[in-house]
Amino acid sequence: MPTRTNKWEQPTTLVSSVVTPVVARFAKDADYASGGALDPTPAPPESEVRATMAAVADGKWTIVVANKAGSALTTTHGINRGVPEPDGGRPSPGTMGNGATATLVVPTGWAGQMAFATAGASIIGDESLTEASFIDQPSNPGLAPGDIDVSYVDGHSLPIICRCRADGLFLSGCLDPLGACPTELVNVHGSCKNPKRHETGQVDPHPFFNPCQGRAYTFPEDSKGNTNGKCQSGIVDCEVHPRR
Repeated sequence: MPTRTNKWEQPTTLVSSVVTPVVARFAKDADYASGGALDPTPAPPESEVRATMAAVADGKWTIVVANKAGSALTTTHGINRGVPEPDGGRPSPGTMGNGATATLVVPTGWAGQMAFATAGASIIGDESLTEASFIDQPSNPGLAPGDIDVSYVDGHSLPIICRCRADGLFLSGCLDPLGACPTELVNVHGSCKNPKRHETGQVDPHPFFNPCQGRAYTFPEDSKGNTNGKCQSGIVDCEVHPRR
């Protein structure tokens, strides 16, 4: 199989106001999507995973992000502590041009997240995320299901949707209009903070996030937004869209 490499297409001039994101979600010392891609339990049945493992037998999983937001984006990429780096190393914080695509090829054992905001805005922890992992899961030793979700648990900056390239299967995300963010939730960079980010045991999102419930994570235990093992063909396509 041809060697795949990272093609995270960002300029060499980075956005200096971008801060390094929290990357330890799997260690549970930050807000996270409970049961999501960085907390992948329960895993899918072994029979489901084994039936589709051949496509990722090279131990690589690919996430392709397309910027369809109509403007440049600020981006950051974080990984969990102690996991292997993506092929070619971790992409630096920076900007992604309008219409650009970025390819992240990750090895077995990787888990991390990508955050997105309108270019020029700092990423400070209230932004839309993709969260993903390609790790051995305790319930299926020796198997590494690909797992990805779109998370608005921290907040919402831009709508994101992800699909499986092989069959176009919807995986996670939501493009529905959310309306105007309540004034008290707007951060200084224009993202809408999620007031339920710290609350466990919830069954409903804040009303602003309600249209996306069950498709993206809108509160920590909104687990219908997870897609553990549903795209084992090796490539996931995600799109970042403009606010609606």
